[in-house]
Amino acid sequence: MKVEFLKRLTSLLLSLLFIYNAMGYFVAYKSSRYFNRLEMRAAIRKKVSLNSLEVIKISLLPKNNQASEIQFIKKNEIKYHGRFYDIVRRKNIGDSVFFYCLHDKKEEAIIKNFHQHVETHTSYQPSAKS
Repeated sequence: MKVEFLKRLTSLLLSLLFIYNAMGYFVAYKSSRYFNRLEMRAAIRKKVSLNSLEVIKISLLPKNNQASEIQFIKKNEIKYHGRFYDIVRRKNIGDSVFFYCLHDKKEEAIIKNFHQHVETHTSYQPSAKS
């Protein structure tokens, strides 16, 4: 009876270890991004001064093609030139849109670490031949 219990326990622990190894980092990644978003929202609600924000000006004219350089992640989150920003305020002036943003360095680090982890654990690395 005790041996049977230990076999089942060992199977369960190995299964959990396998699942964590396969998906655990993804769960940690998603929860890190979620809590970072909550943190950024709280920072925005504190009425951040306009002087501490970065201003991104995007021309809406087709000849400038700047609108294609911006990627909306969520309603108030953008990626621009490889950097992540949380939009605090938008202002349309003439043929341009001004985004007043907080640079989200923490989200960039979370995503970078996740990509490095995936690359490290899924890449084929041939052994060195002597």
